[in-house]
Amino acid sequence: MKKIIISLCLITSAIYFPQQAYSVYYTRPNVNIKFVDSNTTAEQYLQKALANEKLGNITGAISDCSDAIRRDSNYVPAYMNRARLYNKNGNFLAASADYGKVLRLEPTNYEALYQRAETYRKTRNDMGAISDYNKLIDKNYRTADAYVGRGLVNYNMKRYSYTLKDLEKALELYPKDSDKYNSTLVLIKQIQENSSIKSTLTGVD
Repeated sequence: MKKIIISLCLITSAIYFPQQAYSVYYTRPNVNIKFVDSNTTAEQYLQKALANEKLGNITGAISDCSDAIRRDSNYVPAYMNRARLYNKNGNFLAASADYGKVLRLEPTNYEALYQRAETYRKTRNDMGAISDYNKLIDKNYRTADAYVGRGLVNYNMKRYSYTLKDLEKALELYPKDSDKYNSTLVLIKQIQENSSIKSTLTGVD
């Protein structure tokens, strides 16, 4: 069981949630931004946020994103980046709220939906996470990753048969010999070979 828990931590942090997933929301950090005034735009505040993040000032970066939102309450990149930074700081409830705001502004922003599902999973909002993963699977967006995410929620809920079913579905979708494919395959084998789990496994209709 200990090996499985360690594998879950390594896989979810290093494989399934790459930083580049957010790149569409990045503007190029301008580390030369030293001050702002009443004419500063939301986009400029976001650049300042990214510069602060690059310098390791996460609190300042979150504040800059908030300034961008105050300048333009419909500016989706500021919400996406603030949510990402909240996640980085461990403020998962605030992150999920920002993703929710994005989804109200852009109901078809499936990256926001995926990231909210991930955040729900971290906070053990299991049913919220499963609901979001189900929508992603229905929309065919990051489908394999969504199956893995849903499988991990099922694992947390000790629904191991459903975990295996979801992971095996993800395995069908990932390119063979990719890091995600190999990591998922290892995880499936560890679950199947764990004696305390094996006795609970039942068929899934």
